[in-house]
Amino acid sequence: NKEFRRRGISTRLKDEALKWFKSKNIKRVSLYVFPDNKHAINVYKKWGLTSSIFEMRMTI
Repeated sequence: NKEFRRRGISTRLKDEALKWFKSKNIKRVSLYVFPDNKHAINVYKKWGLTSSIFEMRMTI
């Protein structure tokens, strides 16, 4: 929701999640994002995430 952008909320959530993962000795995390969600993709790239899988589907 654009109303909540640019407030640092997602960055705080990410920071807390990463602290928790590190406390559990988790070395790798993944997430899914729709390719047309350019805003989220840009945020994740800014945080240092990289894309690793390109999934294709077909409904039959």
